[in-house]
Order: sequence, then C-alpha cells, then structure tokens
Amino acid sequence: MQPNFYEIKAVAKKNLKTRWPEAIAAVGILVAVSCFDALFQSVLMTIFKVDAVWTPFSPTELPSYSIAAGVAITVFSAIYNLAVVFPLSFGVLRWFWNISSASTHSLEEIFYYFSNTKELIKAIKISLGIFIRMVLGAVLCFLPGIILHYLTIPDIYNALGFGMPFWLEALNPLVTVFETLGLLFFALWVMRYSLFFVVLFSEPELSALDTIKKGARLSGGQALRLFGFLCSFFGWLLLCLLVVPIIFVAPYIFAS
Repeated sequence: MQPNFYEIKAVAKKNLKTRWPEAIAAVGILVAVSCFDALFQSVLMTIFKVDAVWTPFSPTELPSYSIAAGVAITVFSAIYNLAVVFPLSFGVLRWFWNISSASTHSLEEIFYYFSNTKELIKAIKISLGIFIRMVLGAVLCFLPGIILHYLTIPDIYNALGFGMPFWLEALNPLVTVFETLGLLFFALWVMRYSLFFVVLFSEPELSALDTIKKGARLSGGQALRLFGFLCSFFGWLLLCLLVVPIIFVAPYIFAS
C-alpha cells in the first residue's frame, strides 16, 4: 500500500532535520547553474537581436527575424542543458534520494554524474532520450493547435493572392481551446517519464534506454497521483511569493 501524502512529507521533514544547510545549498547550486543558461541566452538574444527561441513548451514560438542566430542560441541552450543542467539535476535528486534512507552522503555527491566519463555519458544519454521524447510529445500534443493557428492567419492567404475563407474565421476561438488541451496532454506526457530517476538510482546497472523504458512503465497510472501530490504543495508555493520561503520550500519538495 502506498503511503499517503502526509506520511511522505513527514518523512521528508525528518530526513531534512539535520541536513537543511546542505539541502538549501544543493538546490541553490542547481538553480544558479540553471539560471546561467537563461541569463546567457538572454544576453545572446539581446546582442544578436533575436526575438524568440524554441522550446518544447512553446512550439509555436519561433524567431520572426535573425533566424540563424535564434537556431544557434537554441542549440547552445539544448547542449548546455543536456551536458550540464540535467546531469547536475540527477546528482541533486540522487543526493536527496540517499539522505531519504538516512545516508551520510556529503554535499559533493551532487556532482556524482561528473565524477567519471561513464556516468556522465549515461546521464547525457538519459537526458537526450527524455528530451527527444519531450519534443515528440510536444509535436503530437500541440500539432492540432499549431495547424489551426496557421489556418486562421489572414496574412498567409494574402501572401498567396486570395482572402482567407470566411468559414475559417469561425475557427479562431478553437485555437485557444486546442492549445490548452495540448498543454494538458503534454503535461500528462511529461509525467509519463517523471519517475525515471527511481530506476536510475535503484538499478544503476541498467542502460540509459532501459532506464527510460522501465521508468515509463513505473510511472504508468501514477499521473493523477503525482499531480495531486504536487497540488498538495500549493500553500507552500503561495508562500514563495514572499521570496524568502523559497530556500526552504524547494528542498522540502525535493526531499518529498
């Protein structure tokens, strides 16, 4: 029988009782490394006058000018995340996983996947495998909305030399509906791969592909429970609007 949310959180608090400084530092390092990507990306976009970069979460957001620079920045960001942010994220998750069993692992263990080439390559393979699946999921989930979006742009028809059919104008309200549904289905798609780290940490001998596949099977049927679990932190997340509580809430969520 699975523990309820209260029991899970109680154990997390107990495990963090003597590890708060390390837990805050672990999450802080991850946030700093992640923010560097956003900061550097913003600087490059300003320098090269790029208005947008592509992400799986915003598939219709494409640069309308400086396309080559936009593609280059997107590729850089993808490489940085695959080779640096994701392996570090795995290391941070692994550290929280270990302290959940009363382990005495030191904070430097968050860099575990940078400790040797084999572990780093495996982390990158898992990151790439999940990223490709996220892109595929984004395409499948957002495709109807994307098609409707472009079908209802008058400028496209004007460029082709004729006006947009009147009946297509009636589809405008459906664009938002399909985009919202796409976001919902994409969230469920993401949750399908959300428990890969359980397999990664408990069965480290498995290959990257087997880890992803087994993680997907493990996540099967757990999407609503995971969503409910995340929603149970709503009150804590509201406190984060005051900024300072973030340094405690983030480690608490990680540990949970």
